[in-house]
Amino acid sequence: MRDDSNGTGSQESGTGGLPERDVTPSVPSGQKIDPADYQERVDRVTELFSSMMETATEQSTRRCPYKNRHAQCTATFGCRNQRKPEVGGDPLNCASDDKLDYRGAWESE
Repeated sequence: MRDDSNGTGSQESGTGGLPERDVTPSVPSGQKIDPADYQERVDRVTELFSSMMETATEQSTRRCPYKNRHAQCTATFGCRNQRKPEVGGDPLNCASDDKLDYRGAWESE
């Protein structure tokens, strides 16, 4: 809800408790943007990124956090899943099968 009585324009809604920013796009003079069409596009982008975040969150429960996109180990400590690289000088390879649940290592009381 917007409170313009004090000029702060404070508003909060579906943004995880964060205040919403004014994201009204700038357009060349003479062109109009339909607020409903604009909101529809923002909602579609939000849905797209929400789906991506759900996938990333689900993967983070079982994929080693030290395994990069090239299946190389970035850990600075020893791990039983580290394998020698095919080319000398490259980072160690990660042989993890991504079936371990790593959440227990991060959870604390």
